[in-house]
Amino acid sequence: MEEHSLTLGGRGRRALALMLVALAGLAVAAGLYLRSNAPSPNPPSPTPALSSVAWISATSGWVVLSDPKTQRSVLFRTTDRGQHWERRFDTVGSLAGLRFLDANRGLIQEERASSTTPRVLRTDDGGAHWSPIPLPDEVARRPSAAFFLDFAHGWEMLTDARGPLAQDATLYRTENGGLDWTEVVRVDLGHAVSHGITETGLKSGPWFRTALDGWIGYQSTDGSGGLYVTHDGGKEWHKVPLPEPPGGWNVGDALLLTPPGISGDRHGALLVVDTNRLNAVASNGSPSALSPAPVIGYVSRDGGDTWQDPRPAPVGADPRLAGLVFVDGYGGWLAGRQTLWVTSDSGRTWLRQGQPPAGSYFAGIVPVDRSVAIAQVAVGPPPVLGDIRWRLLLTEDTGQTWQELPAPRL
Repeated sequence: MEEHSLTLGGRGRRALALMLVALAGLAVAAGLYLRSNAPSPNPPSPTPALSSVAWISATSGWVVLSDPKTQRSVLFRTTDRGQHWERRFDTVGSLAGLRFLDANRGLIQEERASSTTPRVLRTDDGGAHWSPIPLPDEVARRPSAAFFLDFAHGWEMLTDARGPLAQDATLYRTENGGLDWTEVVRVDLGHAVSHGITETGLKSGPWFRTALDGWIGYQSTDGSGGLYVTHDGGKEWHKVPLPEPPGGWNVGDALLLTPPGISGDRHGALLVVDTNRLNAVASNGSPSALSPAPVIGYVSRDGGDTWQDPRPAPVGADPRLAGLVFVDGYGGWLAGRQTLWVTSDSGRTWLRQGQPPAGSYFAGIVPVDRSVAIAQVAVGPPPVLGDIRWRLLLTEDTGQTWQELPAPRL
């Protein structure tokens, strides 16, 4: 399971990712530098690394620190803005994809050093004790991605690449916390079309908003992107192509989709990122005014059944630095390396919110809602071998002011 970003079939540049669940976000008043409300402590050591963050309010959250020297990962919890950190859980291996449903119930992926098969763990006491959720037997033998809406409802999609833009897929569903799994979709040589999903194209996800309503991302052989949509928990799906963005689609493009944000009035928003174009901008040093935009926003007015009105996101935006971009169908957070933007109209317009402290850049954003967010900022030059010096910042006013949080120590 990968909570924030799923790479299709491990194929790198030919990947379509549907970034799943959890949180993301951040910002500052337009034209202003981020300023901490407290004196800045000395930057933490390059190790341990901050490998996962979950936040449920302005005061309460969890972080995972990983020590590459010992291969040990430790989960910490705070309920007072980082003034005190409680050590809750540790393991030899990696912990990723941390997500809490409330102050007690949480989910995380554990990859132990002694096993090649990741486990999905659950807790109902704030992270002090964890137990594995049973997964389908096939998970140990094939690439897979799991999504759990809550402790009862979960989906597991297994994929196998067959050609550059074709992929077998099997989708399982549980309604009792993994005690029983039901195969609801199988797409392979013997089932060219199954329940509305075809073998053609790369697939990613799944992501569910309710126990019935969900999406799987896809990229077609012509480079175009879209979503498969279900309203019966994953039994039947219908294909929803996305309108062509300004500059068109390109064969071979590697697309990334944020999970749709949907509000109670069925208004929705999502972003599509052309990572090939984004990488080209990075290699050239600056975008060309004549080049197609690498990040495009779409809007839905029917709960995500159809999408329209593709519009470019701000130049310099790089959603790969964030987890979930839209917190609902209207409000969203978007980061570049040195800049942040926020939107309250589904990405039709974006407000530039400022820059990180001097000598640092955004390395991750975790929003709680439209106003509250946690930012991980990296300090110093780009990381070498994955080691970065980092700080945690908190905003409660959509980024107009920031407070630096004390960090836990292993």
